[in-house]
Amino acid sequence: MTLTEIKELKIGDYGEICMRNKLGFNVTCTGTIVFVSKKGTVTFYENDRTEYHKKPEDIVYFTPKEMLPPPTEYRGKKVFFDGTGWHSEDGKEVTWKEFNR
Repeated sequence: MTLTEIKELKIGDYGEICMRNKLGFNVTCTGTIVFVSKKGTVTFYENDRTEYHKKPEDIVYFTPKEMLPPPTEYRGKKVFFDGTGWHSEDGKEVTWKEFNR
């Protein structure tokens, strides 16, 4: 990406970023842009909260994507997040593996 394309990125943009690692291989991850400096350095949080600081020459591309909304029901029962995990109306804990069925 060019420096002008990088400066057009906005804080809070969600999408897929491709960047070069120390060995020169392209690495792709999905997350949110947190900071873009005047020099073009990008701070990027991956979904699992890994933080990346990348120089403009290391960024290959950024593709914006739509973030999925949180689930509201599972198997006909309403679910909610209480800070420790997802639970259904009857108090049963629901895991992400069960959501993906």
